[in-house]
Amino acid sequence: MPRIGSGGAPLDPIQNPYAPGAGTLPPALVGRDRELERFDFLIGRLGRGGSEKSLVLHGLRGVGKTVLLTEFASRAERAGWSALRHEWRRESDFRTAIARLVGAAIAAHERPGRVRRALRRARGALGSFTTAISTEGQVSVGFQWEPERGLADSGELEQDLGELLAELGALAAESDSGVVLLFDELQLLGLEELEGLVAALHRLAQERLPVAMVAAGLPTLPGLLLEAKTYAERLFGFPALGALAPEASERALREPAAELGVSFSDEAIAAIMAESGGYPYFLQEWGKAAWNAARGGAIDREAVAVAEAVVAEELDEEFFGLRMERASGAELALCVALAGVGEGPQPIREVAAAMGREPKALSPARAGLIRKGLVYPAGRGEVAFTVPHFGRYLRRRVPGGAEHR
Repeated sequence: MPRIGSGGAPLDPIQNPYAPGAGTLPPALVGRDRELERFDFLIGRLGRGGSEKSLVLHGLRGVGKTVLLTEFASRAERAGWSALRHEWRRESDFRTAIARLVGAAIAAHERPGRVRRALRRARGALGSFTTAISTEGQVSVGFQWEPERGLADSGELEQDLGELLAELGALAAESDSGVVLLFDELQLLGLEELEGLVAALHRLAQERLPVAMVAAGLPTLPGLLLEAKTYAERLFGFPALGALAPEASERALREPAAELGVSFSDEAIAAIMAESGGYPYFLQEWGKAAWNAARGGAIDREAVAVAEAVVAEELDEEFFGLRMERASGAELALCVALAGVGEGPQPIREVAAAMGREPKALSPARAGLIRKGLVYPAGRGEVAFTVPHFGRYLRRRVPGGAEHR
């Protein structure tokens, strides 16, 4: 890697190593060693016929959940496993999406020559599953295999999904391989889909088949899974992701620059850490802007000061602003009041009091914000923003706090 930055010349923006973006792998994936070790242990155990809890990552937006799913996919594929990735949306057709993922995994296990029994049964299970989910008798998933009578064809999601994934697991086991389901935004699934998924994974765990799930979602996700099936607490591990520790935050900034011969002053590091709060996405935004503002071979406090306006504009327009555009007038008023009450989860009664309203009167706006992914129910009678520093943004861009209602 060439070393850059000498004299008073600006740093080359083309070689800027920082990578803010939705799910973009950062140049230095730091502070998540425990989660990476847990994933390696998970597929290692299952690959040897052992048992281990699948993983459910949960946290606010911008903490690196999707980044970890990307890294997990790479690690799984290097281990010879199939990595089936899907980001759920409210409009997703659960059964069709599952059928397409499983179909791709089955196709990946096909080999020239004789059709093995495990492959034939997996194909038949998928044929039955796709037939059962369509009133016309078929669904477009890109695969056309004959149904296997009595296998994954009951029309009951829990039973059919369990049988389908069990046949997929048996096929993978025969190939000395495994399958990992990597699901993002899992909190968007309905209760029936979550019940079916948890029940299917419970069956796979009981049969010690090499199929695992790693899901990611907002802080509400663990509670939703427990609501679906009470035994979910024994089926999954629930790593909570938050801001990086100070040491990891510093490494996330220093290491990519050092590889290119560029250093950070201690004052620059302290300023970025104070502004970013250690949240991974914000660290990448600050690193990128500070690099572009620096001159010579060092990023100093002056460069960070210049970067401040750039970062504020970038976050306000692309990160915060786009989300806020989805809110109605009543929803915006609730958000502004929530920002004015304080940081973190706040009792809805205090938000209502700040607006001069009764808590029940806020129910429609609260429900709309939850549906749009702007806030989440943080506890009994509490609500919080899903995005770090969203309150700061509102206080900066909508002066007056709770007076705007």
